[in-house]
Amino acid sequence: MFVIFGTRPYGRIDDHDGEHQVTRFGHLWYVPIIPLGSYWVMGEAAVETPLRAKSLLAGYARVTAPAVAGLLLVGIGPFSIGAALLCAAPLLVLSALAWTWRALPASQHRRSDFNRAAFGTRCEPRFMPAGLRAEVKAELERLWDARKPSKSPNDVADHGATDANEAVIAYGLLRLAGVEHAAEDAAADRILDGAQEPTAVGDGPYRTAMPGAADPVALVDAAAPLSVPGAPPLPPATPPTYVPRGKDDARNTLHNARLGLAVATVLGLGGAGLYLKYSTAPVVMTAADIQRVTYADAVRVHCDAFEPAWTESNGRGEETQIALCLLGDKVLPVKVNALPPSGTGATVLEGSLQPLPSTERWVTEGYTVEPELAPARLNSVLDAASHRAAIRIVGAIFAVLGGVAWVVYGFWRHNVRLTKKRMAARAARGTVRA
Repeated sequence: MFVIFGTRPYGRIDDHDGEHQVTRFGHLWYVPIIPLGSYWVMGEAAVETPLRAKSLLAGYARVTAPAVAGLLLVGIGPFSIGAALLCAAPLLVLSALAWTWRALPASQHRRSDFNRAAFGTRCEPRFMPAGLRAEVKAELERLWDARKPSKSPNDVADHGATDANEAVIAYGLLRLAGVEHAAEDAAADRILDGAQEPTAVGDGPYRTAMPGAADPVALVDAAAPLSVPGAPPLPPATPPTYVPRGKDDARNTLHNARLGLAVATVLGLGGAGLYLKYSTAPVVMTAADIQRVTYADAVRVHCDAFEPAWTESNGRGEETQIALCLLGDKVLPVKVNALPPSGTGATVLEGSLQPLPSTERWVTEGYTVEPELAPARLNSVLDAASHRAAIRIVGAIFAVLGGVAWVVYGFWRHNVRLTKKRMAARAARGTVRA
């Protein structure tokens, strides 16, 4: 049996003109399991960014969610197709929604164009690594100071620019400042939207305002991308090469992997707990036992006869089916998925024993008021409609996924160690420069 594992990029979002965001996962049979880090891809180059929640969710929703939905349909479907669809449908809807995140919305294209002109990349400043953001800011400040401006970037946002480059540099500085101060981000949006207020003509810094400066498209067309460290060329789209950023990159990747492993472990342990809880062998109980105990998680009763009784609707299309289980001279109400045919003989039922609900209509208007049931009535109800088998399967799926996460993590760490040894061996032979 072949085991396919490794690392691949998933969760592609905000795709526009050759740039996009992805998250690299450790995968098993191409199903993403453990997130290793998010990257902003620019043609053949990519730079690691803080872990991006939207890309992370997209990676899981597009691939892992349909895989889990398929397992639920296969595992639960034979017991209850309704329950299987109820569990699988939200995962499939989430998966379909996640595919709509792939392309950058058209409403954000102008901002992306301005980012490209100001930063040399379409990446939003708040998603840039702190080091790259500091380098870009230093270069923009140098370009701004070289112009010997008589106004500030905020003045440009309020009253307009003298030329396209001034608008782009001011926009970039304001967007970078906006990572920590929302007001500066709003000022950058005024440049983007062309919402400047004209000033009186005179001997002020705005007397040479550029005609048409309020048109953001014209500004971007007029301004070539500025020379900013870390801004790679944009060749035709090809499979990206992930560019590590030294020890910090490795440290962040390991941190993200361990975080993903911790989440998978918690889910796996929860799934194992569910599986064990609902795999407990049911306790065989008689009418005398039920009179002494009002609650039990897993119960099996042997009915002498099994008869339909009531159907209660809650007005939302949801129905509660109630049948009566005859236990000698006693009667036990049973919640079922479908009412049995009248005259059904001896039947074995399994479910959870619960106190009689005092607010449901079948109790207040039926079971407790019918005089012929008074001497035989038991004050408990057996919930045989709960899908114990389905819950066991769901628990088993999460338990297996938790174990798979550890396997993928182990393979990945093993490969990292082997790669380090190979690099060290090559360096020792002089084939790799320090």
